[in-house]
Amino acid sequence: MAREGLRYELSGAFATALRSKEPVTLKAVKVGSNGISQTINLTVQPVAEPKSLRGTMMVVFSEVAVAPEGPPSTRAVKTRVNARVAELEPEWQHAREEVQTTREEMQTSQEELKSTNEELQSKVDEVSRSNNDMTNLLNSTDIATLFLDGELRVRRFSTPTTKLFNLIPTDTGRPITNITTELVYPNLPEDATDVLRTLIFREQQIA
Repeated sequence: MAREGLRYELSGAFATALRSKEPVTLKAVKVGSNGISQTINLTVQPVAEPKSLRGTMMVVFSEVAVAPEGPPSTRAVKTRVNARVAELEPEWQHAREEVQTTREEMQTSQEELKSTNEELQSKVDEVSRSNNDMTNLLNSTDIATLFLDGELRVRRFSTPTTKLFNLIPTDTGRPITNITTELVYPNLPEDATDVLRTLIFREQQIA
């Protein structure tokens, strides 16, 4: 088994030498063994003589002396730093563009939310005005009118209604069955439920 760093180079040199029938030399090949790295020159040469060895290959390894590397110079360090900065610059630019895009999207969302809130507030004001107009209209007719929901809870009532039911503004939302009344009308809840179910009005004479 070839050592680390030699496997592909050796097989490639073999293939080239077999094809060309000429020696193939690879220089400055780094080979690793037991955590130690060394540099060698590798030569693969077809064997022509003697005849008994024809078709075989001779592999020659020669170690290359490598001078120890000293500390990098200031210029070399600057060159490496500048190269790294240049390499990272597109990524930084892309990140800045993404941040800017996110800010613009957030600003757009805030503007849309503000516009939606303004529209909602406008609708709320419109509903409030309509409610006030309805209340003023009911009170101006001097007719006792009581509105109930599907659960017979008080929705709204005109001022004259307070002469028949002991109602105060905070009673809105309470079931009518919990409100005392001056009317002799024990079937009021049943009749109201029946009207809500059939949508047909009912008229009664009561004391």
